[in-house]
Amino acid sequence: MATVKEKWTEMSREKLLQGCIKTEREYLKEYDADLRKGEEWGPDSAEDLFNWIENRIYWLNSQWKIKSDVSNSAS
Repeated sequence: MATVKEKWTEMSREKLLQGCIKTEREYLKEYDADLRKGEEWGPDSAEDLFNWIENRIYWLNSQWKIKSDVSNSAS
């Protein structure tokens, strides 16, 4: 468990997951019209998933007392 906490803390401090989410949101914005052509609900589902991941990051950080600037609302 200590190894997992150590790795999570490192990833959290470096904001690796937050960076991935930010990049994916940028892709989503850029390709929104194209994505809606095939599946209109696709971009909305992706945003729901991003929000869930951010909430999970926030929750895990709170469990391990890691200070985080990740809010549990959409960016």
